[in-house]
Amino acid sequence: MTAVLLMLAAILPTAAAPPIDTAAACSLTIQTEYAGSPLAGMRFSLYRVATAAESGYYTLTADYAASGTDVNGVTDAGGWRAAAESLAAWTAKHSVAALAQATSDAQGEATFAALTPGLYLVGETRLVAGRQQYIGGAFLVALPGITDAGVWFYDVTAIEKVEEKPYKPPTPPDTTKPGETTEPTGTTASGATGTTAPDETTIPGEVTGTTEPEETTTPGGSTEPGETTEPGGDLPQTGQLKWPVPVMFALGVLLSIIGILLRRRDDDA
Repeated sequence: MTAVLLMLAAILPTAAAPPIDTAAACSLTIQTEYAGSPLAGMRFSLYRVATAAESGYYTLTADYAASGTDVNGVTDAGGWRAAAESLAAWTAKHSVAALAQATSDAQGEATFAALTPGLYLVGETRLVAGRQQYIGGAFLVALPGITDAGVWFYDVTAIEKVEEKPYKPPTPPDTTKPGETTEPTGTTASGATGTTAPDETTIPGEVTGTTEPEETTTPGGSTEPGETTEPGGDLPQTGQLKWPVPVMFALGVLLSIIGILLRRRDDDA
């Protein structure tokens, strides 16, 4: 027997209901549509939040026992909605793994089969289509369900009501740090890429970077940074002429002889 549940419909058994067959296999079919048209491609995640006893009493599973959510004293749709939101938040916070996942087909249906009796959470789902997105909230479903006559049925259908909203693609994050600017890059002599200031021209063959002043050293010696080496050895000869030296010497000797001869003549006179 199949019943249609409108979001959050989980019906607790009445006193006259027969025991639940806890060994029976259950199925859940989710129908999703918007404005009367089925939505294909909606992906649903299913979580088993509680087991069911023959009496219909729920016991939270190990993944949800510490959540403290009351799933037995709920009597209306508002209470089930609050319980679903609480369990969905717990699921996200503690990264609870889904029991199963299914995607709606062309008829807008997604089916989960071979389920055991219990209380199940259908997680929030979202479908993006162009500039629109369709969002379905989390809700709870009881397996099996029960009719007004107190009869259990193990194949349940739930209708997921979705909301349409405009979709805005996320903006890529800005990786530039506050106050940081990007400088144009230049190429050094070795081919590596370096940073040059705007309007600065890198001469081909020129190595960019910081260089130390050239040091002048004498053979066999060493200098410390910032030390000045004094020049040593003979000064280089730069174009000096040597031929006038003997000429001037000979001229000086000649003038000396002439002077001696003139002095002797004066003495004889």
